[in-house]
Amino acid sequence: MRRQTSLQIKGLPALSTLRTIWIVALRDITPGEELTYNYGYGAEDYELYPCHCGAKNCCGYILDPKYWGVIKRND
Repeated sequence: MRRQTSLQIKGLPALSTLRTIWIVALRDITPGEELTYNYGYGAEDYELYPCHCGAKNCCGYILDPKYWGVIKRND
């Protein structure tokens, strides 16, 4: 089973440029582990972005966390 999202984008003002996006680990990553990232789409047209991560707490779609309690998994 895959783990929960392991990466996120951070706004690091001291390091930011117009051409750089910093993606940082949310936790320790083990060698060989698949890296995962939630693109955080909005609730409109959410059906177009199914998630197949397999995490128990996943809502089943690649949504911004603010929509996780609104959109329910469709198993």
